[in-house]
Amino acid sequence: MDFAEEMARVFTDPIVLFHQDGDLIPQWLKEKITIDRCCRYLKNDKNISATDSEVCAYLMTASFAMPLDHDYAQIYLYVANKTYKGRGELPSDIIVNYLTSDQERYLDRLSHWIREQQDKHFKSKKRKLRKQNKTLNDIPKQAGQLVLTNFFWR
Repeated sequence: MDFAEEMARVFTDPIVLFHQDGDLIPQWLKEKITIDRCCRYLKNDKNISATDSEVCAYLMTASFAMPLDHDYAQIYLYVANKTYKGRGELPSDIIVNYLTSDQERYLDRLSHWIREQQDKHFKSKKRKLRKQNKTLNDIPKQAGQLVLTNFFWR
């Protein structure tokens, strides 16, 4: 992937949600996702997993749809604590500073799965453009585009 494609993905990769309305995600979280993606890109990270803020957005919408089990609730509180830094403190009784090894594995799996959904979306968009003999520069950028998909029911 060249520089232009990688940079375009920072701003145009979809925010993967459980299945709820994207308006439930606060604007500051959408902006935080873009900032975290930029930081990941600037650190020359390999982008094989989603950022903590992307996981937070996914689990936020999942929690609106159904109760999370204990492990995923702990994961949500863990990534929320990291995501909310700078926006004020979460109540001390719900702060999670560490995860068990099983929970870390679940977080890693969910994070990779979210990134896979973004990759599928990007490849699909690229195929459509190739069929139309266009490049990524020929389409308007749609920052914060939402993709609704379901990790829990696979």
